[in-house]
Amino acid sequence: MSLEKGYLISEESRFWWRSAPRATKLYRGSLIALCISNVFFMLPWQFAQFVLLTQIASLFSVYVVGYIDRCKLQKIIYMHMISLALCFVLMFGNSMLLTSYYASSLVIIWGILAMKPHFLKINVSELSLWAIQGCFWLFGTIILKYLTSKIFGIADDAHIGNLLTSKFFSYKDFDTLLYTCAAEFDFMEKENLSEFQTPLRYTKTLLLPVVLVVFFAIVRKIISDMWGVLTKQQTHIRKHQFDHGEFQFLSLLVTVTHHFQSLLRKCDRLLLHLLVIQLGFDGCCEVELWDLKLQLFLCTTLLSSSDGGTNLVYHALQLLAYTALGILIMRLKLFLTPHMCLMASLICSRQLFGWLFCKVHPGAVVFAVLAAMSIQGSANLQTQWNIVGEFSNLPQEELLEWIKYSTKPEAVFAGAMPTMASVKLSALRPIVNHPHYEDAGLRARTKIVYSMYSRKAAEEVKRELIKLQVNYYILEESWCIRRSKPGCSMPEIWDVEDPANAGKPPLCNLLVKDSKPHFTTVFQNSVYKVLEVIEE
Repeated sequence: MSLEKGYLISEESRFWWRSAPRATKLYRGSLIALCISNVFFMLPWQFAQFVLLTQIASLFSVYVVGYIDRCKLQKIIYMHMISLALCFVLMFGNSMLLTSYYASSLVIIWGILAMKPHFLKINVSELSLWAIQGCFWLFGTIILKYLTSKIFGIADDAHIGNLLTSKFFSYKDFDTLLYTCAAEFDFMEKENLSEFQTPLRYTKTLLLPVVLVVFFAIVRKIISDMWGVLTKQQTHIRKHQFDHGEFQFLSLLVTVTHHFQSLLRKCDRLLLHLLVIQLGFDGCCEVELWDLKLQLFLCTTLLSSSDGGTNLVYHALQLLAYTALGILIMRLKLFLTPHMCLMASLICSRQLFGWLFCKVHPGAVVFAVLAAMSIQGSANLQTQWNIVGEFSNLPQEELLEWIKYSTKPEAVFAGAMPTMASVKLSALRPIVNHPHYEDAGLRARTKIVYSMYSRKAAEEVKRELIKLQVNYYILEESWCIRRSKPGCSMPEIWDVEDPANAGKPPLCNLLVKDSKPHFTTVFQNSVYKVLEVIEE
């Protein structure tokens, strides 16, 4: 063993033993923090599983092309599985979580990681191997989701699949129209027929241009890295080295890179090349069955930075996912906008713009960008600060006061979902439907309740309400006539669901004029009309 080799290994070993407890504790703490944050994210909002699905998909893509190793992704997957199990328990056995696309994706990725040795032996090109793993994940997730839903008889999230279908095809039903007719669940809002309003606002503040510059810089780096992998590597080399156990050297190199990032950052290029050359095949470590592309990638490009651009690639993929979600469902801009701000901060990255910072001081670049952004940004802030007012809903206050003092505590109410939430919280009366829509039974009850705004006969609607044990129905005339866009009034929505009665007058219009003989009006103001259900 040469002097240089012995010195490097002894110094690295000493550094490892000195820093291992702290590094291990920090890494374990990060995983625990990930698990806890996932739990608090999913508990109040079941749609969070789809956001986490995009994160898992981005991480899996980063893994497939070789930016992170199998061991790290496995630990992340385990933390997601644990957080999902905790949410299942804390939500009193919410089976929708276990049959979700998110849960199915976790299981499929875990299976792909376990089958890694078999994937390495496939005699195909590197690009084909990436495609095989991607297709295995995509179709495996869909099939497993379908099978688990059928086996357990769960249809709580069926409306979400229908909602996504309606975004790409002409599919319509009652549940999807309730979503898509609301502006927050429609496509990203438009200022006119040919121009999107949100991208225009992003452009005025220079957020979109800065993000595009950063994104294309990341894409350029990814293309350069991937081109190097695809052109330098042959599949038979990967298979040969796997079969003959020659992954030991490259696995050792990856292990050293993982455990000694702080040391490697302080080394110059000469020492890094010396490390690669001197370690040779004498090292002994646990052989990880990683793809050779990751090993070669680390040997060439990843040693030039602390993380090889993994964070950059992940955030670029996550930006694409959030952009797709934001375009399809306008409400999900709440994830896109903060992530765009995060991406814009990468304008300070030396890894992306080191060539620029060699000529211009980084502080000058940051100051110039912030100064340009503040022109429109200050105007936006002033607009928001000028909004002064208070919430007032006197008709609803009158309704709730009447309910509290004029009805029995066990009286059951039905009506529009937002109103029912107020009745439950303020008047403490039993209700048959509320805004939580991720439950198949609740959606069925809401559909029955909303038949008051259909064109069905009053007797038929009353019969269904009696089955739900409803005593009072809160009718809102505005729900009968308001229309956010063509085809989105309640009677028009019911025409899609119940075409047999299309053309008849809406029941709500008839009951506003005269509620007898099937209902009795017991309270009325400018907005609400309370109908008592007359039992036969």
